Amino acid sequence: MQIFFSKQGFVLVGKVRMITAILREYAAHHTSLRDFLRASLH
Repeated sequence: MQIFFSKQGFVLVGKVRMITAILREYAAHHTSLRDFLRASLH
């Protein structure tokens, strides 16, 4: 049972990393979005 949960967690982390990588790639090509994200974060 513990192996199942750790496997699910690994898949979840993988999806989150993939999404953040896509967003980072998208932001690199859209400076207005990057500025907006920077303004909202800080």
